[in-house]
Amino acid sequence: MDKIQNNIDEFKRLSNELKVNLKDENKINKVINKLKKENQKFNQNFNLSFKPKSGKKESETIESLKVNNFAKISNIFFRKISEKLVDSFKDVDLSLKKANIPILIQSYISMMLFSLTLGFLLSSILFIFLVSTSLISWSYFWIPLAVCVLIFAGFYSYPGSEASNIQKEIAYELPFATIHMATIAGSDIEPTKIFKIIATSDEYKNLGKELKKILVQINVYGYDLVNSLKNISKRTSNEKLAELLGGLATNISGGGSLKNYLEKKSENYLQDYKLERKQYINVAETFMDIYISVLIAAPLILMLMFIIMSVANLNLGGLSLRALLFLTVAIVGIMNVVFLIVLSLKQPKI
Repeated sequence: MDKIQNNIDEFKRLSNELKVNLKDENKINKVINKLKKENQKFNQNFNLSFKPKSGKKESETIESLKVNNFAKISNIFFRKISEKLVDSFKDVDLSLKKANIPILIQSYISMMLFSLTLGFLLSSILFIFLVSTSLISWSYFWIPLAVCVLIFAGFYSYPGSEASNIQKEIAYELPFATIHMATIAGSDIEPTKIFKIIATSDEYKNLGKELKKILVQINVYGYDLVNSLKNISKRTSNEKLAELLGGLATNISGGGSLKNYLEKKSENYLQDYKLERKQYINVAETFMDIYISVLIAAPLILMLMFIIMSVANLNLGGLSLRALLFLTVAIVGIMNVVFLIVLSLKQPKI
């Protein structure tokens, strides 16, 4: 970031030099050549500053290239249509930004439309093939439509789901990052450097991405720190982080003590952190009691009842014993999956 700022300062100096020497053609050419060289340095420094760390897996880079190629192909066919639909997907656009997904909403809509088209064509071909081989009847004509609905639902819900995951990750990192920031602020360091230290730390990967946005607004777009904090607070997926950034903006503009403010916030966040884990323990205990009652005791009672029905040659609602056994096993399996999903959603990051 310092190199980028130095490049920007050099741009300004050379621009002023160019204005002074407008009548001297040789000096103009020399200054223009210097500007070209500075432009190359700026591009290199900018790419290095925001380049993914070398620790990233090669598969992640390949996956990113695949997404970019898919977006390019999708834009070729659906760019004009997607531009008209942008206003209808404002919530998806906001979720893309909160989830830090580096795709424009126009490209994302194009990818969705292209996937819908491919899904409909492929499922239609498969449906016709299955009908022609008499494996299914024409009454299953809804299959291609169902595939399109699933694809649309997946594209529509994915950014929001990803933003929710990042919100949880930030909530986990925030108490410790705030303590770190309070410690740094105690040395009376320039506030922007506090965010730079936290953003470049490997310990706060998701929070660091949000703080890097602040640095980009300051160093690239020329905003001051207070406005940058306010802008990012409106776009972050985590409410506590938004509150923290907004409070920092107010504190800095009012000339308050950053150290005291950050220490108080870190204490509050640590208390919330402990309380959240206690609540999860209580929820887990409740779920354990329900699980033992519903999915362990109840099936055993049903098995005893089925044995009695088998001896007495009884049935229930016209269903055979085998059908009842199959239905019971299916319900127990589904409820186990539901319990696991609910617990995973409730579980805080450890």
